[in-house]
Amino acid sequence: STQSTWGVAEAEHSLGVLYDEGKHLPQDKERALEHYMRAADAGVPLALFNLGVSHYHGLGVPENRTEALRFFRLAEELGIPLPADLDLPGVPRAPPDDAAEAVPNIIPVPGPAGGQC
Repeated sequence: STQSTWGVAEAEHSLGVLYDEGKHLPQDKERALEHYMRAADAGVPLALFNLGVSHYHGLGVPENRTEALRFFRLAEELGIPLPADLDLPGVPRAPPDDAAEAVPNIIPVPGPAGGQC
């Protein structure tokens, strides 16, 4: 059924998040991407968004802002707004006053010295 297919896709996304964050499973960015791709293929908006974040920051894949924008645009078509706080090709940056309304990163982003922000 369509509902069970959607449930599997959501589970794929959730597994991707677990691998991405290293919670309850060993952290593995490449494996996270595999699960995000399966979920994205089924149309899970947050999976598309997370693929955009991964490509933007080079998490498990080479940094590629053009590819990141492609995934962010696909997520946007499904109701997830573009992240206003990122420098994307051809997308004007939001003024600082809009920062409070920016979409937060769904997956952790490495900070200085390999820590997480």
